[in-house]
Amino acid sequence: MHPEEQRRLVHCSGALVPLGYLLGMISWRTVQLLFAVCSLCALCLEWARLSEQLELGPFASMLREYERDGPAGYLLYFLGTVVVVWTVSPTIAVPSLLVLMVADPLIGVLYSGGTPPSKPAHVLAAMFVVSWLLAIAFVGPVAAICGAIGATIADGKKPIVFGHVIDDNLSIPPLVALGILLGDAVTILV
Repeated sequence: MHPEEQRRLVHCSGALVPLGYLLGMISWRTVQLLFAVCSLCALCLEWARLSEQLELGPFASMLREYERDGPAGYLLYFLGTVVVVWTVSPTIAVPSLLVLMVADPLIGVLYSGGTPPSKPAHVLAAMFVVSWLLAIAFVGPVAAICGAIGATIADGKKPIVFGHVIDDNLSIPPLVALGILLGDAVTILV
């Protein structure tokens, strides 16, 4: 299996946690604690990897070129998710997580062109539609649209901070959650 395919499979496997919550197999507190522990582990692994104390072995092949000397996507994945699961309700957090864990790798199949200034319009449109479809199952139509806009913005451009590309794994869950919150606020005001 190609490293990008492996990466997408690992990405999608995270969806088992919110699905476990939805099926009543685990509590929301367990979800929160699980993401907190995973974030702490990822921070330790990244510190060890970046300080050359640890070699990721076969998992190193899943790192993208821009992650070799900067923060890896798995750390940003856990940081983005832990912020959301600890700050918003499950009704908002679950679609935010599913957009990261399902929509992002699915849309990645359409476009894996590295780190261009921006992604093509058809890729962004697909991200919007898939994100909206995931969100509408949990929130109202306006909130779902706003959440999908947040996902599309996050997916559209990877920022560069101190010379390091910051993967959208960090920004997708919070921007989806923020979009849903804004959409709910607009709905209340109207």
